[in-house]
Amino acid sequence: MEIILSRKPGLTNNLKFPIGFEIVDDNFKDVGSEQTLNLNFSNEVGNRIGHFAPYSFGDLIKLKNDSKELLEFRQILTVNFSVRERNWNLRIYPCEIEMAPKIKNFILKTGLSICKNWVNLKRNETWFEGQRFMQVGINDNVTKYCVLETQNEYIIQKQVENYNCG
Repeated sequence: MEIILSRKPGLTNNLKFPIGFEIVDDNFKDVGSEQTLNLNFSNEVGNRIGHFAPYSFGDLIKLKNDSKELLEFRQILTVNFSVRERNWNLRIYPCEIEMAPKIKNFILKTGLSICKNWVNLKRNETWFEGQRFMQVGINDNVTKYCVLETQNEYIIQKQVENYNCG
């Protein structure tokens, strides 16, 4: 899979990206997809997960299903497939500098594998209809994580797991 760096903005002094291009490239190099993966880095800490559809920016669109239990999680990775461009997008969110080592550890041990496995799944053509997103989030003390898959404003799948950062 070819990785294309789309954007990596400068950050304020108290934020840092937990991982960079090289780590993503190394983790995704054996993905068998012919599509490219556009890698971009957000200039803002990720939003809380579970309230708004991940693709709604200006006019926020509320999710249709119940997902209040996910509001304790902040997104750190988001993957989606762009039907129009026929490629994958991976967005990495910055975190506070003091949290970067713990979040990097989670991303390396768990987060990137979740994203890679989701990209690597075999799918039928109807799967690609609409806005498909998968968000990976972590709670503030890095003891639990969540995965939320949505299609448009509907929740397809959600899971919450404990995480031992030690």
